Amino acid sequence: MRTALKIAAGVLGGGKAPVVYLLRDEFATDLAAGSVDGTSAEPGPGTRKVIDTESKLSISTDRMYISGGKSSPAYGDPSLWYPAIPRAEGYAIINSVNMTDDTKTIRALAFSTAQSGGGTYYIGLGNTVIGTEQMAVGSFAGSTTYELALVQRGVGMIYLIKGGAFTTWTVLWVSNTGNDASLYPGIANYYGVADFGFIRGSQLPSPWNVSGGIATQILSGARAEGDTFSHETSAMLYFTVTTLPSSGSIDFRFRIQDADNYWQVAIAADGSCALNQVTAGTPTARRTGTGVVNGNRIAIRLTASNISVWNKYTVIGGDAYTTTALNTLTAGALVSLGTGGAVTTIEAWPRILSGAALNTLTAINSDTRPNYIDINSSYATNASAALTIPTYDGSGHALHPAVIDAGAGGWNGKRYWMVMTPLPGNDSDYENPSVLCSDDGNAWSVPTGLTNPVVAKPAGSAFNTDPELILIDGVLWMVYRETMTDTYDRLYAISSTDGVSWSDPELILDAAFTSAISPALVDDGGTIVMFTTNASSGYAIERRTAETVNGVYSAAASVLTSAAAGINVWHGDVIKQTNGNYLMAVSQYGIGGIIKLAESLDQGVTWRVSNMSLISKAASPAWDQVLYRPSMVEVSPGYVDVWYSAYVASPFVPGIGRTAIASIFD
Repeated sequence: MRTALKIAAGVLGGGKAPVVYLLRDEFATDLAAGSVDGTSAEPGPGTRKVIDTESKLSISTDRMYISGGKSSPAYGDPSLWYPAIPRAEGYAIINSVNMTDDTKTIRALAFSTAQSGGGTYYIGLGNTVIGTEQMAVGSFAGSTTYELALVQRGVGMIYLIKGGAFTTWTVLWVSNTGNDASLYPGIANYYGVADFGFIRGSQLPSPWNVSGGIATQILSGARAEGDTFSHETSAMLYFTVTTLPSSGSIDFRFRIQDADNYWQVAIAADGSCALNQVTAGTPTARRTGTGVVNGNRIAIRLTASNISVWNKYTVIGGDAYTTTALNTLTAGALVSLGTGGAVTTIEAWPRILSGAALNTLTAINSDTRPNYIDINSSYATNASAALTIPTYDGSGHALHPAVIDAGAGGWNGKRYWMVMTPLPGNDSDYENPSVLCSDDGNAWSVPTGLTNPVVAKPAGSAFNTDPELILIDGVLWMVYRETMTDTYDRLYAISSTDGVSWSDPELILDAAFTSAISPALVDDGGTIVMFTTNASSGYAIERRTAETVNGVYSAAASVLTSAAAGINVWHGDVIKQTNGNYLMAVSQYGIGGIIKLAESLDQGVTWRVSNMSLISKAASPAWDQVLYRPSMVEVSPGYVDVWYSAYVASPFVPGIGRTAIASIFD
């Protein structure tokens, strides 16, 4: 039996939703033809419903086989069905299939309104053609293993394939009809000869579980002349002709270079349709067709080497037009509606999955956890208790950790190093950066020869907060914030080669009060990238760069607003993962209710925020009733440990706990 696959039921909230299977059959136990009906899916859940009047369906060596030679071919005999599931945005069924005879026909993956027949929505394979219930959409090769997926929309379905010439998950078609309340997953044969490796049903997380979540762009409702949109270089584009023009043409453009060079679908008053290549202002018809009527949906498939246009379910001109012209351009526009014409809902979908959409589907289908932190499939369990943290005041009450992992070889004899600030009784006089070390990240001690705090309290009413650590070329750097209420925030840098003796402070940033909170530093190939929270103007994460930790930093650029994050961003940490992506964990200002993850693929310039919480605050009498600053360490690709501070508000008792980021695919 294969490795267990864990899939979240429904939208994962705060990482606390139960992890369940909605359907899973790995065909683990051999069963002869005629004896499969009524047996349980393995490992389940699911019960098999089989129609097989000529005993053609069997299970052997972890595969389900359908043999040929039927005397009376009929869709749905044999067929294999499972219990109905309710329609839900992002619910997917996935299987693998090998068509031994590519001249025969089978509906290799289906959703059906009944446990019989050939399926209501399906991906069919037959005579080397890939089809849906609506039209032919591609070609396949025999004796080749393909993975297929049907993903429900609120209305409609997304059809996907991987295998053979489809080297990664590829969108075959996106439909916009059908909203049956519940559907039966299954496989329905006609007279094909095929074998199947598994069938699984799962509720996919974001971006699949929101309407249009994987789309590049959707412009809903009635559209107007001048509407613009973006599409991928390899894309599926759709729009609906609500009303044909009485004169002139609907002018829908894509792969636009400029006003004189682009591709165009033009639809005239008589319902004729043309795919035009416009070069230097002169159109050349590459494919033409007729029969567009009010209500027809027009589809355009863009690949690196050809363009196809469908009028509803019919390819105009009979086939694709082979071309590489303008195939790297991604701008589109609805330029004209003619006289009295009307168009609704322009959709641009990627053909080739990437990013979170690809990672989620790949991870679910391969039973493997991604080799990086996927923010929408990751969560962490609250630490059951705070760690024992030695503080110079003797209270053990500490806040705002920053932890580095020096690796198995350690740094000055210890693998883990932490800076934190004691805060007994919420008294900022004690909030002075203090350094600890550890062999395992759990048991912490003061480095031999060091007397904490490393940084003394500043004079007057000013106080210290928010230390950060970063290890670069054998030198441990600390950046900390000195602040005076209603007056200033100042960031200072100090360094050490042994964790005991520290350099004098160097001022690296002088800013307005609450405008440079919680510095987090990333060493990115010789550039230091620093992130801080600006709470003086709407709670936003800002980004600066310098050549060295103690160098001259660039002007602040706002890179993540609270509106985009869905919370008032507060104290955060940022790390660079092995795959190059930046990972941020940030707490929520005010109520300290949650810590959220965000990721950046461009060195922290733009961010995508998780739709779920990494950690949620615990209820009384737990130690972590208000969440504060997290600190992350990448243990290995895809595995990150988190030390996070939290506190009980009354009486005020802060602490630091340790957890690890888990995945729904674990």
